[in-house]
Amino acid sequence: MVEQNPAVFRTLQDNAKKLGCANVFIEDQDGLKFALHDANRYDVIFLDPPFRSNCLPKLLETLVQRLNENGRLYVESGAAIDASPPWQIMRSGKAGQVHYHLLQIA
Repeated sequence: MVEQNPAVFRTLQDNAKKLGCANVFIEDQDGLKFALHDANRYDVIFLDPPFRSNCLPKLLETLVQRLNENGRLYVESGAAIDASPPWQIMRSGKAGQVHYHLLQIA
């Protein structure tokens, strides 16, 4: 998990400890900076950037290299996104004010 907000970061740490989540890694930094410097690959990435930020296009560009083959990217945003290649929208919908999308690399 990557969280920049100090209060949310502490809450995530506390909850992981309370739940005994030994395999949870929580990083205190900007998500885009983390994605640009992280060399790991993942099967699933959950992405919930700040609604009013403009970082989603850069994150989508960067996260292509972070997913394993057949990996999935779950994105929440304040507006529906138009995923351009290499991304393909597998599912999408809206709950309240949140638009959600499940993406894969085409």
